[in-house]
Amino acid sequence: MIILQYRPPVEAFCVEFPAGLIDEGETPEEAAVRELKEETGYEGKVSGVSPVLSSQPGMAATNMKVVDCSPTIVSDPGLTTANMQMVTVEVHLGENDEQPEQHLEAGEHIERIIVPLSELYDKLQALSKEKGKIVDARLYHWALECAAQGYINDIYVAFVAWGYKFGGDALRAQKAK
Repeated sequence: MIILQYRPPVEAFCVEFPAGLIDEGETPEEAAVRELKEETGYEGKVSGVSPVLSSQPGMAATNMKVVDCSPTIVSDPGLTTANMQMVTVEVHLGENDEQPEQHLEAGEHIERIIVPLSELYDKLQALSKEKGKIVDARLYHWALECAAQGYINDIYVAFVAWGYKFGGDALRAQKAK
């Protein structure tokens, strides 16, 4: 699942992962699941890996699983103090499932595109040639790695949501560990 969202700083529709800010008191996993539902409409029950989520009300079982949560990482350390954590969420979809309703915030306009992992790199190459579209570097590098590894498992769609925290607090906390 990738999304198209207009980003004024680059004056283009950015081809990217679902993403958003981590709210105060929220874990990266919780933010990823919330943003996934808001931006794509997809939701599910966490089936493992994240004890924080599996103990949450209404998150008991089966078609969604948090696979991984990265440490705090930075993208442009020479330009900004923005930092993030990448959460990979696996969602099992049926072949004929209809797309669920999005839960967008006021002013958000997001187009969802479901792409089999085996076709992701080629799809990004094609979208990057379309006028007014630009591919996010994190998504491009992830797709490049999938292509390099010959990743062709299309049984599930991997959702990756970025949780952004601005300022150095998360970085200072990471260094203190």
